[in-house]
This record gives sequence, structure tokens and C-alpha cells, in this order.
Amino acid sequence: MSKAPTVVRTFDSAVFAHLARGRLESEGIESFIVDEHQVTNNPLTAIAVGGIKLVVAEDDLHAARELLDQRIEVSDTCAACGSTNIERNARGRRLAFLTLMFAHIPIGRAKTKLRCDDCDHAWRE
Repeated sequence: MSKAPTVVRTFDSAVFAHLARGRLESEGIESFIVDEHQVTNNPLTAIAVGGIKLVVAEDDLHAARELLDQRIEVSDTCAACGSTNIERNARGRRLAFLTLMFAHIPIGRAKTKLRCDDCDHAWRE
């Protein structure tokens, strides 16, 4: 078994690199990020160094690639009936936008309220 470090994927953004690293580490695959500071401090060198690299042991390469290629489906479900037929209602955005335009200070908060179309159960996000 080889422990040689191997690049799994390259990124333009440190945020996406850390999200992918967190996904791997949550599944028990040790990984680290290379050239993050170089690319973040001087983005023009990203092409020269090959971007921000996510590196794993060669033994974990196949499992890491499969894990990163998976899509994660996220959907809102009603806690009362389990339905995915959910309506979003964002309130307060108009007031915040108008006061920002005229007073240069946003007044009010945007609150997202979710409501199940099947059982009329309502909750805040």
C-alpha cells in the first residue's frame, strides 16, 4: 500500500477546496490542501502553480474521487407530514431594500417563512 500524496482535484477558490476537504474528512479520508496561500494572496499565480490542490494518500484516491463526484440532494421537508411540497415566502426584503435605497441604512430583516402546501404547517428557516 502506497502513502504517496496524490492530487484529487484542483480549485480556483479556497472556500470550495475546504468544503471538499471537509466532505472527505467527514468520511474518514485524510486530506490536506496545497498552494492555498499562494493562490489566495496572488491570484495571478494560480495558473502557474496549477490552482489550489486537494491532496490525499494514493490508497484513498479512488474512494475520494467517488465521494467528491457524488451529488448531495438537499430538499426541505415538512416536519409535520414529511411532504416536499414546500412554499417559500421571504418577508421584509422590500422594506430593507427601500430603506437602503433612500436612507442608506437597511431597516428590517428578511425572514424566510416556509409553509407546507399539503398540511398548512408553517415554520421559519
